[in-house]
Amino acid sequence: VMTHGEAADNEDGIEPHEAYGPRTTCERWDLEYLGTLESPKFHPWSMDGGRGGDVLRGKANWYRQYWKDNGGTP
Repeated sequence: VMTHGEAADNEDGIEPHEAYGPRTTCERWDLEYLGTLESPKFHPWSMDGGRGGDVLRGKANWYRQYWKDNGGTP
């Protein structure tokens, strides 16, 4: 699952449109950074897992695994 900004920059490689996300013209950048300790700054080329989409996907996977292991939310 991609954020609007990741999809706008065609980060999945499908390229159905011209890029217009945070790595190009920056018309879509929502969730690029979250302003938290895990995602404190706008850095669309970051590879350290600190982009907003990386953090949100990580949290979604953590909760999904927790649900599978424990039969419910924490």
